[in-house]
Amino acid sequence: MKEAQPSRPTDRQEALGSSQPTTDARAPTRLRLSTHGLPARDRFEVFRENFRQYLYQADVTNQADGMFDGSIELLKAGSVGVSRITAPPSVYTRTRRDLSDSDEALT
Repeated sequence: MKEAQPSRPTDRQEALGSSQPTTDARAPTRLRLSTHGLPARDRFEVFRENFRQYLYQADVTNQADGMFDGSIELLKAGSVGVSRITAPPSVYTRTRRDLSDSDEALT
């Protein structure tokens, strides 16, 4: 994915692939990620890892034929967060462990 573009200069994107919860106080108030500029072979894996890092723990399975192209947009306003996910058909599965490790404020 393209490098995160936080809305404040002091915000930083965590390392790709981290599985930390998204409630980190250092998290950017606005984040845009896209797989468009990545090599086709890397797109889905980068999308999946960033989904898990910035949204919630889940096993994401690509169901689309052809090349994957996805994006994640997040906007935080105080304790409220809004996300827009654009991706080909995919299956998002959460296990009991994913649920127990998740953010209780997630709805």
